[in-house]
Amino acid sequence: MNHFNQKKSTSVILATALLVSALPVSVSAMEANTDKEEVVYVNLGNDGSVREINVVNIFGENTEGVIIDYGKYLDVRNMTTTDKIDFSGDAIKINSSAEKLYYEGKLESALMPWDIQIRYFLDGKEYSAEEIAGKSGEIKITIRIAQNQKYRGDFYDNYALQASLSFDTDKCKNIVAPDATVANVGSNKQLTYTILPGKGADIEITAEVSEFEMDGISINGIPLNLNIEVDDEELMGQVTELLDAISQLDDGAAELQDGASDLQDGAQSDLKSGVNDLKDGAEQLHRGAADMKTDDMLYSGGNGTGLSFYIKYAEGSTEDNPTVIAKGVDENGNEFEQTIHINKINPKCATVVEMRALEAHLGVDKNGGLSSLPLETGEMGLHDRADFMDMFQKQISDMRLLGQQKLAAYYQYSMQAYWDFMNKK
Repeated sequence: MNHFNQKKSTSVILATALLVSALPVSVSAMEANTDKEEVVYVNLGNDGSVREINVVNIFGENTEGVIIDYGKYLDVRNMTTTDKIDFSGDAIKINSSAEKLYYEGKLESALMPWDIQIRYFLDGKEYSAEEIAGKSGEIKITIRIAQNQKYRGDFYDNYALQASLSFDTDKCKNIVAPDATVANVGSNKQLTYTILPGKGADIEITAEVSEFEMDGISINGIPLNLNIEVDDEELMGQVTELLDAISQLDDGAAELQDGASDLQDGAQSDLKSGVNDLKDGAEQLHRGAADMKTDDMLYSGGNGTGLSFYIKYAEGSTEDNPTVIAKGVDENGNEFEQTIHINKINPKCATVVEMRALEAHLGVDKNGGLSSLPLETGEMGLHDRADFMDMFQKQISDMRLLGQQKLAAYYQYSMQAYWDFMNKK
């Protein structure tokens, strides 16, 4: 029995030797309490192999009383109260005294929808991660992401992945990363790769390193259904519009007109042979986006709603009155363009686009990942406004409750940057 399903569509985070966050786990029993969330923590080795999977089950407000749940766990523990857990076979029963209950279970099966293999080479010779740490020379890192054939479920076909690596430019020179979106984050160079649903990846990065070290490799997954029931023209037209919004297509845009008979407004000529394979076509188009990204962009990306955009400084922007332009497509596929005055942003009532602009302008540390903002931003549409400081407090509280003190400290640090901004206004 597999322990992943799609009862909820939430974001996923994977990190080498760290965690997988907010990936739903199966609860399959007629009398189970179904009003819950799940967070799955996967401990991965530095080679990408799965060591163990732990599930944190979260039952929401007003859960006092008997809670019945089911799962194939080796062990369980109550993370909220001292209430005893009756654990027998696949059944978990808790007479809870808490309004919000967290309990953790260690899964019997250590299967993920994705098979991840990470290899390290120095001067042409393969080393383990432990062996290569602190060495100097020409390094090569390969990451292979493929479908886990042993896993039975449809996550692989419904989740897009974004892999992110961060390199210290003081220790790493001449970084070569084909197909990566490259951004400068302080003294670090951040590489981001996007893998569409149903598609694996073979990533290769080379660099000249001195006393090599690097942060963990993170992979952020978001639910994305390409809906292959639509025709080629409709689907690929939407993908093309998305890329145009993200990347401000340069000279290559003109060459994207005649890729296939039913593709419009930007299908690359390389996709002629792949017009009958919608996902292959989408993947090639997305890869093209990385090449079209310009150096003056402060931000380029999106979230799980389909909102996608880029941000750059506007003409006339000054140090005293920084102004940016945000342009892209909203969650409904409609194009938009916004002028945002940084000094007018209120993090206690802001949109995700405004906060991305503020994040980029302030240069808030992303801790080797994709964002300094709370995970809930992955569910916000273009015009949705939220109190981001309250979101931070909730994120910090949840991380502490789950025993993730390092992540709690990171979000505390990020929140402080936005508090400082508000206090200076």
